[in-house]
Amino acid sequence: MISVPATSGPRVLTVGENYQYPSIGLAVEAAGPGDNIIVFEGRYREAITLTKPVEILGVGVLTDIVVECSDSRPVLWSWAQYAKVLNVTLTQLNQTEGVDCVKVDGGSFYMDGCAVSSRSAAGVVIGNETLGELTRTKVHSCATDGIRIESRSNCFVEGCLITGNGHAELLTTAGSTGTIRNNKFIGIAGGASGGKGGRCGHGILIENGGKATIENNEVCKHVEPEIEVWGPGAEVMCVGNNIHSSQKSGVFVHSSGVLTSENNNIYKNKKVGLQVKNGGRLLSTKDVVRANVHGIWL
Repeated sequence: MISVPATSGPRVLTVGENYQYPSIGLAVEAAGPGDNIIVFEGRYREAITLTKPVEILGVGVLTDIVVECSDSRPVLWSWAQYAKVLNVTLTQLNQTEGVDCVKVDGGSFYMDGCAVSSRSAAGVVIGNETLGELTRTKVHSCATDGIRIESRSNCFVEGCLITGNGHAELLTTAGSTGTIRNNKFIGIAGGASGGKGGRCGHGILIENGGKATIENNEVCKHVEPEIEVWGPGAEVMCVGNNIHSSQKSGVFVHSSGVLTSENNNIYKNKKVGLQVKNGGRLLSTKDVVRANVHGIWL
């Protein structure tokens, strides 16, 4: 057995073959608040529940640190006051029961440098008034949403690749707020593949009381509008994005949704570059809208 010398402050618990614990779950059970769990390369077939503040760090190549399960519960489920997960691949294999891969039900949650997918539901769900942060993470090939922010939560998403998810790459709803910067939201041209049913639906969908600041992202190649804002209380500030190659509209605002749009490059969308209808409101637009079948419909 390989051990790590004890030090003052938070303990370090190690997981892997010939380390302290054979599974992450056992290390989590043994950990105290504030402890660090180091996960070495391996394939861990388990579901993890976090109820106390811990940090989980994968050491090695991301694709060789895999946590997966086919249970009817998330691969990672957290309602800890604080949790941090870095450099781990998380895969939900359940194909029939609509199970999310990562579900956060409160507290503060930080994820960096991970890869996430779910074969029957969403990749990452931030809910129950969570304060979340996702950076440098790939969320891909999920049956429904890549990232869903709901239930009065607040989430910062930066430097991520969100691609090939069935419903929306990112959805913000139900009184929640997203700050979405410097990401790539990429569908599959023509919707030829992707999440459940072979569709990559929306790029970014803000609905029913959701709010978002969307800055400096690339959003492209989706079957539905690249950015859609709709429903009472839905409000978006959209600045400096490249929005292109939708099978429908680049940006679509309707049904009481509100959009402020500035300095975006909206191009090569197969229907309309920027469309506002059915009670949607466009507060200002200073965009470059070019090479769409139709430019701006108000």
